[in-house]
Amino acid sequence: MDTLEKITKKLRENGYRITKQRQYILEAFIQQQENILTAQQIYEKVLKKNSRVNFSTVYRNIEILEETEIIHKIPTEKGYGCYKLNEEEQHHHHFICKDCGKTEVIDFCPLKQMEEKFKEKEFFPTEHSFEIFGYCNKCKKKR
Repeated sequence: MDTLEKITKKLRENGYRITKQRQYILEAFIQQQENILTAQQIYEKVLKKNSRVNFSTVYRNIEILEETEIIHKIPTEKGYGCYKLNEEEQHHHHFICKDCGKTEVIDFCPLKQMEEKFKEKEFFPTEHSFEIFGYCNKCKKKR
């Protein structure tokens, strides 16, 4: 089963229909699987396929995809969130290129190393975000 089929199955299981707009949004994520995308970038990609779609429709669908854990929001250093197709089933973090937006999954959680400190301070984290921003090798060479 390919990525689009898996995603559409998950949407249907959660009670959502597969509209043309949703399909175009999903295709944008699949085509840019290695990169993070802003809501505006997704909107622009969908607009190329359907000139009548509006930004609020795209944004509402992004929220649905995030709610169903098909995509996840990644906070950026610029203060707004970007989105990425959720390729991993478990909790994970990313290296993110500040130029091209390429992402790579970090295969460990740095928070695990702090568990003793949490116990010592009697602090019980419920959630966290850890993304590392920098430049991929290709973009670093361009600089």
